[in-house]
Amino acid sequence: MDLSHTAAVGTERLSVETDTNAWLIGAALQAGAELNAAGGWSIVPSVSLAYLHQWVEGYEEQIGSASAVIGSHDAGLLRLRGNLELCHFGRQEGIVYTPSLKLGVVDDLASGGVATGAFSNGTTFELSLSSSDKLRALGGIGLEAQFANGSSARLAYEGEASKSSLAHALTLEVKLYW
Repeated sequence: MDLSHTAAVGTERLSVETDTNAWLIGAALQAGAELNAAGGWSIVPSVSLAYLHQWVEGYEEQIGSASAVIGSHDAGLLRLRGNLELCHFGRQEGIVYTPSLKLGVVDDLASGGVATGAFSNGTTFELSLSSSDKLRALGGIGLEAQFANGSSARLAYEGEASKSSLAHALTLEVKLYW
């Protein structure tokens, strides 16, 4: 995976190029219930438990003429998630559309360990593979359309936030039947 981002070094902002190879495997269990109400409304509470494990072959980051290299490492985590989704089902000319709003919490229980690395000047460092701030708030919004032939389209945004992090995901899913 090659990534680019901007880093602040003092008051200067620099372009950063990264390169890494990794494997990620996971499994999850999810349980929930759809509670229907009048007028096409429904509330869907759900909980999930997932295990994720990654093996990183190494990581290199280049900032101008300086670089940092992190050696191979692996880490696992148990992710606990609970959310409540509010949906409204509507029908218009053969299309069932469902806007939704999601709120919840996510907590990661990491297996820990450290990754060792070095800067281009020879200075070595260690990075903790588990963070003490793992509890995050979850929020999302989505719209799904189901067509008479069984095809569907879904566009959804989901964000996670804590005191020290912010993550965003935008998902587009299209299922075609003919």
